[in-house]
Amino acid sequence: MAVNNETRRPVKPPARQAEKELPRGADPAGTGAKQIDRDSIARRAYERYEKRGKTPGHEEEDWLDAERELKGGGGHAGGHQG
Repeated sequence: MAVNNETRRPVKPPARQAEKELPRGADPAGTGAKQIDRDSIARRAYERYEKRGKTPGHEEEDWLDAERELKGGGGHAGGHQG
């Protein structure tokens, strides 16, 4: 029986084309949706939390409302506020 001493090297994936850097707030998909960074959403969600008197339990609602507000969709989308 013949022994093959050839070492197999892993196949390297093809190099990705350099992605173009887009300006902050750009819409890479061309859908017209405004892109908002996580820090801005977090700051706005925290402002909502403070305005509510720092009552816990509304984190997701605050985040989603902040995101919607910053993207230009307005304020509260349901539930109660208070």
